[in-house]
Amino acid sequence: SFNNPEDVPVILGICDIPGHAHGGTFREVNGGPYGQLAVKWLDWQLKGDKSAAKYFEGSHPAILKNPRWVDLQKKNIK
Repeated sequence: SFNNPEDVPVILGICDIPGHAHGGTFREVNGGPYGQLAVKWLDWQLKGDKSAAKYFEGSHPAILKNPRWVDLQKKNIK
């Protein structure tokens, strides 16, 4: 659950995928917005990539520039 982790960074995002929200990721190129975000997350967490961190950090993370993201919650992230 999103609420359980106490000491690790977590993010929960809801993206508008027209037609079929739950399975839409599988029809979109390279996983669509979820796939792109997953790569940014791994680049930040595993490689320490500061340019990827900007997608998640701060009060207005770069991910919110994409209007398809309709809800974003984060925990233990600056």
